[in-house]
Amino acid sequence: MEADEMPGIRKAAVLLLTMDEEISKEIIQDLDEEEIEALGREMANLAFIPESMVAKVHDEFSRKLNKRTKTIIGGETKFKKLIKKSFGDEKAEMFLESMENKKGM
Repeated sequence: MEADEMPGIRKAAVLLLTMDEEISKEIIQDLDEEEIEALGREMANLAFIPESMVAKVHDEFSRKLNKRTKTIIGGETKFKKLIKKSFGDEKAEMFLESMENKKGM
């Protein structure tokens, strides 16, 4: 299986298993229980990962990371979009309303 054919959960598992443990730990701490369980199942199924596959997954990750915008335009709008993607619309709206009430935005 090529890296571009690999499901996202497997790519995430490969990255977490091959990154610095401190970075992996911080990422895992930010995940919810369902995500941790899914990653754990995927990691447990990875008995052997060829070096070429690890390199392809890391290269794809680096390319996507480097594609992101280097300048910040519309920070508030971008922040709101990220919060909604991270927590879903309902929870994000509650959070943003709370911030607005505290005059944080």
